[in-house]
Amino acid sequence: MNRQLLDSTTAEKYTTFFYGIYESRTRTLTYTNAGHLSPALFRRNRILRLEVGGTVVGLFPGIKYDQEKIQLEPGDVLLAFTDGLTEPENSFGEEIGEERLFGAARRALSASPDLIAQEIYREVDDWTGSPELQDDQTMIIAQAIA
Repeated sequence: MNRQLLDSTTAEKYTTFFYGIYESRTRTLTYTNAGHLSPALFRRNRILRLEVGGTVVGLFPGIKYDQEKIQLEPGDVLLAFTDGLTEPENSFGEEIGEERLFGAARRALSASPDLIAQEIYREVDDWTGSPELQDDQTMIIAQAIA
């Protein structure tokens, strides 16, 4: 993918991505992260960041990407997100940031993934004072069950 994007776009074009394969029978997530914001795995009172991978795709030739396997535990919640959820600004020009994003997720961790997403979107809207999007606001929320 890196080579194809490098060969088919102009020099200033590149992309980021997080890619994961989940095996439900073993609750194993195999993933790689190509320069994207590191997803957060909420486990009990900790947040683990899924950082293993490499740099952005389509900018440098010959890049190798590492992968990692992580065993999910019942109750773990995975939050993958775009910068449209961490960079919206309030009226003072301050970005909402990951800390507030994660705080909103934590408040709703006992709820369904849909309700966690609603809490995060509400936090962003409250921070900006407007429901108008400044950028794409994309997230994937998945919860490991027994």
